[in-house]
Amino acid sequence: MAVKFKSIAKPIPGKPSAPKRHYAQAVSNRTINLRAFSAEIGRISTVSKPDIMAVLESFVELIPVHLKNGNAVNLGPLGTFYLNVKSEGRDKAEDVSSSSIIGNKLLFRPSKLIRTELKSIEYEKITPKPVEVPVEGVDA
Repeated sequence: MAVKFKSIAKPIPGKPSAPKRHYAQAVSNRTINLRAFSAEIGRISTVSKPDIMAVLESFVELIPVHLKNGNAVNLGPLGTFYLNVKSEGRDKAEDVSSSSIIGNKLLFRPSKLIRTELKSIEYEKITPKPVEVPVEGVDA
């Protein structure tokens, strides 16, 4: 099965008056939720779906705890979750403080195993169907 993508037009950064360029954008078929993911794991393993759900829900609970404590969370063959911060710039290094921080960003670095597996993806271009907008007073 191929990953579907569509073409989207975007302005060139820093050149708003320049003609837009077209780029590929991935289109998801659907979203797999935790319950469906647990059921799928249950079908290919000896662990029951409720046990899998409990473990995955523990991940959801514990990952933020460790990130808040300044730790990266390495899940082995899956990859590593870690935080980065966004801050305002200051003229001097000594002026950078926690009050300079305006937010954080959760990042995920997939393992080499996952990255290698994703190198063999096939892609399929789709053409989105135009959305028909009804016009008042006009019969279709």
